[in-house]
Amino acid sequence: MRDDDNQSKKGQNDRSDDDAGIVRQTHELWRADLHERELRLAATLAVATHHCRIRKCRRDEGCSGPMVPSTYQAVAVEAQRMLGFSGDAVSRLPLCLAEIDETSLRRCMTQSSYLRQRLGLTKLPRYERRLRGRPWSRYEKISDDPDRS
Repeated sequence: MRDDDNQSKKGQNDRSDDDAGIVRQTHELWRADLHERELRLAATLAVATHHCRIRKCRRDEGCSGPMVPSTYQAVAVEAQRMLGFSGDAVSRLPLCLAEIDETSLRRCMTQSSYLRQRLGLTKLPRYERRLRGRPWSRYEKISDDPDRS
């Protein structure tokens, strides 16, 4: 009977290791989504009207450019790695933020923390529809439907 108890405890420990991996992966996906939503909103309010040169962002009246890796995020990536995560969730910035000078980026990050305090986590807008509406370049396909031109 003790052998059965030991095996069941071992099975529980194995499951908890799997659960920890799933929780970690879920947290990274949630963090990446939150990071993108916060930065796109902050870029729209603080930077996009002055610095963004992507035509699609101007037409959509909000940040909808591609998310690109940025050296500005090195400290945030290192902090995520110290916590045991990969750091990929916070390694990207919208193109307009990745190309601006450091003072403008600081202003935008200040805006981001202010928005986080004022709006909370649940009221940040989602950008899926805006991102899927039109491609940001003419070479990017909107969907997998056959071309009917």
